[in-house]
Amino acid sequence: MTKSIKTPFGSHSQLAINQYRLRAIAMLIEDGIPLKDDDQQFLIIALRSIGEGNDAEEALGVKRKRGEKRYIKTFDPVELRQMAMSWIVSAMRSKSEDGLGLTFHEAVERAARRRKGEFNFGFTEETLIHYWDNYPKQRTASFDPPLSSQPIRREKNPSQNKNSKRD
Repeated sequence: MTKSIKTPFGSHSQLAINQYRLRAIAMLIEDGIPLKDDDQQFLIIALRSIGEGNDAEEALGVKRKRGEKRYIKTFDPVELRQMAMSWIVSAMRSKSEDGLGLTFHEAVERAARRRKGEFNFGFTEETLIHYWDNYPKQRTASFDPPLSSQPIRREKNPSQNKNSKRD
């Protein structure tokens, strides 16, 4: 498993952070917005490295380590575990607290149940109980959403809007 890095959006792998950054840069270029100096330097160095024949994924910081998965279409396993734990905590809340009023074992059973056409965490009951016992800090109803779900702020092109200023 890859090491997570704490960001303003939560804890994420370096691969997820780099993929997010590349998507954000692509949107800025697509919208005709000048890049910040650090993003521009990053692209110059990466493109020069690629032009010299080096590996493009490595130059752009998106080369996966052995066994590491791409998390754009799926959740990082750490994030998925956090979502499952938060769902269990929320389901155990009373109905007056907007929960389902389930017991721990009922909540685990429902979290592990596979439902066609619905989101499934993909964990067995035994795995969820193991996570509950071994990750007490994740027993919270709130958590940072996955980086892949974070919106990338799109700005208008300064030439289109003369009152707009870039940071």
